[in-house]
Amino acid sequence: VYIRTGASIPFASSFNHRDVLGRDMVPGFLIQGGIRTLFFNEPATRAWAVDASISHVSNGQDQIESYPLRVIDFTGGINPLTGTPEVKLIQFGTPTLPALRIRETHRTYANLGLGRDYYWRASADDPGRLFRVGWDVGGRYGALSQEYNKIKHRTDVIGGVFWGLHGEFEYPTCWGLWHAGIRWEYGYTWSDILQRASDIQEINTMFTIGLRY
Repeated sequence: VYIRTGASIPFASSFNHRDVLGRDMVPGFLIQGGIRTLFFNEPATRAWAVDASISHVSNGQDQIESYPLRVIDFTGGINPLTGTPEVKLIQFGTPTLPALRIRETHRTYANLGLGRDYYWRASADDPGRLFRVGWDVGGRYGALSQEYNKIKHRTDVIGGVFWGLHGEFEYPTCWGLWHAGIRWEYGYTWSDILQRASDIQEINTMFTIGLRY
């Protein structure tokens, strides 16, 4: 079991240069928790790894940029017949109604990955401090929520892929093997929250701490 936290550094999509969401995001914060299962070879020097986790990422946005959107929002009036709040379709980004600015973007994912771990000049069964490195690839699925300057938040279903490298030290204790280390991850997320391609490409740098037993 483990928990990770660190920095999310987004940048523009390499596959669609019309994407603006990742380009205009500012670096943010992420936290992730999960379970990682290792399937060792006989000498316990290498292992296939299956990783299942939940993660949350929060990023701000460049406040100079604004985005045209067509949304359904409350008018502030009440329908006299039903007594319910009135709503209408509003187009932001016209000469009479300025485009919207994004305050924050939040993403929550369920992640599933497959990878390989290598113990450095040792076996996982050896006593004392151990060091391992590894890689993994996988997919993620979840929800994106955005907060704006003039309307309430909007949400979108998102999916993505990731590829990561990691290195950790293991410390034996009476509770099991504590491990701590660093992870670098590339991620790509598909979204259309801005009513067009709104993909996010990012590099994540994380500190990991956990327990293997």
